[in-house]
Amino acid sequence: MISYETNPIPKIALELLHSKDLVVSKILKMINYFYFLTSAVFLLMSCTDPKTKWSIAGVDVYGGLFVFCMFFYIPMMAFSFYYFVRALMSFFKYKRSHDGFSFLVSSVVGVVALYSFNHWVFSEIY
Repeated sequence: MISYETNPIPKIALELLHSKDLVVSKILKMINYFYFLTSAVFLLMSCTDPKTKWSIAGVDVYGGLFVFCMFFYIPMMAFSFYYFVRALMSFFKYKRSHDGFSFLVSSVVGVVALYSFNHWVFSEIY
């Protein structure tokens, strides 16, 4: 009879599950970094003059950043809503205020960036 201690298959399975959790957590962390970087780009664009000319080696960086912001506007709204829902779940369902607070701050950062960009586009450009 094979016991748990002598059978290496459950140990390998546990190691694979643990490594998969690490990969998923690293991917989520990279998505979080991208979310905050994109929020910073939204805020940067909303603090500039629309007639600004930014070019590096003849490439229009300002226009590229504007297209980037327009492309990621809806996904940023979805991520902000996701972080808000996660904050509510952490506060009320799991009773973890620290996790809920960090998700709420993430949601607020996204909403402020989106609001300022939206205000900038419709007041300065159009």
